[in-house]
Amino acid sequence: MQPSEIRAVVRQYLGLVEGADHTVVEDETLLPVLDHLAFAQQFVRFTFDPTEYPDPPRRDQAAFRQSISRRFPTYGYYNLPEFVTKEIAESKCVVADAIDDILDIGNDLLAVEWYWANTSEADALWHFQNSYSSHWQGHLRGLQFYILSRYWEAA
Repeated sequence: MQPSEIRAVVRQYLGLVEGADHTVVEDETLLPVLDHLAFAQQFVRFTFDPTEYPDPPRRDQAAFRQSISRRFPTYGYYNLPEFVTKEIAESKCVVADAIDDILDIGNDLLAVEWYWANTSEADALWHFQNSYSSHWQGHLRGLQFYILSRYWEAA
């Protein structure tokens, strides 16, 4: 996967969550984009850019959350096991938030897109990989589980 294809997947996700028309996004539309993001991170290759760049501007979080909530009106809280490989059959659940997952992934990918447009491709790819492994990977995997669970529970 080429860097331009990785950027296209970033833009595809941002297009879904930022849509100005407030169209409701269906599970069937979001799930493959999440899959593409997870797939894309495996192909990130770059030579580290040591240049000191400014940080991207921060988006108004309340407005961004409200916009996402309009695009995903049926999304909400869900259960995740506190432990998956320990305390088998005894693990408690923790509460996660699908809107927060979408928001956190969106914030990190907005930053990646800003870096792509305002710094260098290598810097953007570093931020994509670093933010994935340190932050939004958990949000992405939880959100995938949430969407799949909605299918299973509807059946």
